[in-house]
Amino acid sequence: MLDLDASECFDRMVGVLVSIINRCRGSTPEAAACQAEVVHNMRHFVKIKGGVSHNHIKRSQSLKFEGNGQGSAGSMPGWHGHTEIMHDVYKQMMPGCTIESPDSRIALTQWLLSFVDDKKMFLSFQSDASHEHILNTSRLCLQTW
Repeated sequence: MLDLDASECFDRMVGVLVSIINRCRGSTPEAAACQAEVVHNMRHFVKIKGGVSHNHIKRSQSLKFEGNGQGSAGSMPGWHGHTEIMHDVYKQMMPGCTIESPDSRIALTQWLLSFVDDKKMFLSFQSDASHEHILNTSRLCLQTW
């Protein structure tokens, strides 16, 4: 099992792409466009121990901020849309981990266990697999994700 905790994923979701994903997942054009517009026009304030800044920074041609931010209610639908597609592709490319009952009548294959941007990646290998093969496959899994 590989444990991956990606950082700042919500801040990297591109608003236009989130809008397209949400439309593909059944959002109305108006709702998807509204969310994309909010992300595009969002103002960012700096918060430190001493308080919150009075001035803000905003997306521009030279400063391309993206993403909803992890605390935003609009983040989860966009993140789910991103990761659902990534899960499907990952499943097609990676071997996963297969667990069988002792009589081999029941088998379960699992690839990922996800919670927001945290992933547990499952792999299984034959008992005679070389260390090099295990490391190369593990590296490929991390790079693919």
